[in-house]
Amino acid sequence: MPASPSPERQQGSPNSRGGSEHHVEPTIEIEDAIAADNDSTLGEEPDRSYVSLSSSIMAYREENGRRYHALSSGKYVLPNDDAKNDRLDLQHELYVRTLHGKLALCPKARDAKRVLDIGTGTGSWAIDYADANPEAEVIGVDLSPIQPSFVPPNLIFEIDDLEKEWTWTKKFDFIFSRMMLGCFQDFPQIIKVAFDNLEPGGYLELQDMSLPARSDDDTLHPDSYLSQWCKCCFEAGQNLGRPVFPTTEYKNYLGYGKSQNTCLLADILRYNIMIINLDYLEVPIA
Repeated sequence: MPASPSPERQQGSPNSRGGSEHHVEPTIEIEDAIAADNDSTLGEEPDRSYVSLSSSIMAYREENGRRYHALSSGKYVLPNDDAKNDRLDLQHELYVRTLHGKLALCPKARDAKRVLDIGTGTGSWAIDYADANPEAEVIGVDLSPIQPSFVPPNLIFEIDDLEKEWTWTKKFDFIFSRMMLGCFQDFPQIIKVAFDNLEPGGYLELQDMSLPARSDDDTLHPDSYLSQWCKCCFEAGQNLGRPVFPTTEYKNYLGYGKSQNTCLLADILRYNIMIINLDYLEVPIA
């Protein structure tokens, strides 16, 4: 879904880093208030500082035998332990195979210059995109520092809360989100902020499951355990203040601002793709 061009929005400069087949140790970025002044006498030094992870971010919360994120504790309801991370990696493989090897369906599936992966999780999507597009600058953001130790040189992981102010100084031409349903208090606002951080002509792609679950042959009955689970997800999301709404609402959220009837994104396309239930795999659900 490309952002509508606007004369008031400035296009960010392309990434200056070249590609490489070698992977490097990841760095976690924070905004450097001093460097943000962009003093021309300082040459072309980066406007970001690189720091090690704060010990508070690594102080995970343990509950009922599961491990949870520390930054903005409680915002993401699922664990971030090894069992959950294995499921995330499997989920990535499932999506890629379902899309016949594609990482995305929009025109920026290849050759984007500056890419943001919101809710990157273990970073599988961001790593694959950075590997396939070595000229792109890729940033993956998550509440948990659960990404691998070696990543492509054109990829940076940041630990941040996307419900707080976005502080990137350069806009993106591709913003990607997958399986973030129920993760935000105000998803329409997240979409609005994403639009504000897109270059004119940039794309936002949302990949998500559509609840309640359905079957193509009508064999999934309303009283089945899976149907009951979907109902519980809706109720739990509502009680937590992080609604799990039908993805059919996405088109409305993408097309219009929350507080005013202004068009945000143009050329909105929706793809409905059936995914096979993998209940035969011995992999924990969460």
